[in-house]
Amino acid sequence: MKTKNSPWINRILLLFVIVAGPILYFVKQAGSRQRADEAWEACRSKLVTAGEPITLADIEARRPTVLPEDNGALVIERLAEQLQRLSAEPPEQLPFFHEDLLRIDPFLGIPEDAIEPMRAFLREHRPTTDALSELRGVTDGRLTILSYDFTGDNPLDFTIPSILPWRNAEKLKRLSALSHLIEGDIDSAFEAVSAQFGVASTLRSEPSSVIRFVRLSIIRGALSTVECLLRTDELRQEQLNELTAMMNRQLRSISPKDAMRGERACMVGLFESLSSGKLKLADVFDSASASQIGPVSRVDFRAAQVAFAKIRTMQIEVADDPISNPWRLLSALTPENLRSSSHCERDILSAA
Repeated sequence: MKTKNSPWINRILLLFVIVAGPILYFVKQAGSRQRADEAWEACRSKLVTAGEPITLADIEARRPTVLPEDNGALVIERLAEQLQRLSAEPPEQLPFFHEDLLRIDPFLGIPEDAIEPMRAFLREHRPTTDALSELRGVTDGRLTILSYDFTGDNPLDFTIPSILPWRNAEKLKRLSALSHLIEGDIDSAFEAVSAQFGVASTLRSEPSSVIRFVRLSIIRGALSTVECLLRTDELRQEQLNELTAMMNRQLRSISPKDAMRGERACMVGLFESLSSGKLKLADVFDSASASQIGPVSRVDFRAAQVAFAKIRTMQIEVADDPISNPWRLLSALTPENLRSSSHCERDILSAA
């Protein structure tokens, strides 16, 4: 026979639910947080054991030391103000400098009406162009205007100084090389191309995706000039040998691994600040975006930290695979490859 609970028993049950419910919830949450923290600690320990950098301070510590006399970046840092001004509003857009260049059309060549403005621009900036000749043969560099040892709570506040002087340095030497080619001065054009590759080399040790993309753009510009140089079919064997060595040096150091490690350190630091409560979502996103995301717990942030670190690490491990990094397919360049390609293109153009 079922009997009705007395009022005082009901009150006790209600009080238990009110008090014990939140306690049980927080116990469960505490257990989830502990498991999430343990998962991150296991992930972190594995990376440390493998010698992988985890923080931006670790990234800075891994940057190779470059002696001042070997540091080509110092040349561009010294000329940064003049190079930055080159992108100021010009009286007219100069082809091959104020426009992005994938390659010079082998049939159309350099527009005739662009030749004199190009020469005038080079005369105006002759001191800067000549100073950049110091980069001929440069194979290394390290930016002294940048440190990755960021100590703030929000890694997204970490800023990279303007890399525009590096892009303009390459473009200026590209104009110089094209001008020498027009005049038939192959040796001076070759030296200008060497300086273009020197500009790219000054960025080779920077673990930043932004800087890596700038470097790739600089290499692309240098390769477009190499293409023009090869069409002349007038390079001597020693120049072909040196050109091959310059291109292979770039290709051997084109791996995205260090840039990906920098990204991983940045995101790991961000998730660490979010999971520890040092940052709120509103500190990372604007209020409207944060409200759309909805509530996210510390456990969620810790889980995201573990997932991102694992996924990025797997991507780093395969980053040099030719399928993932097509640039690696060019790592077997030889002087004979370059000479045969120039002969082939010359024959095609002659037939056309």
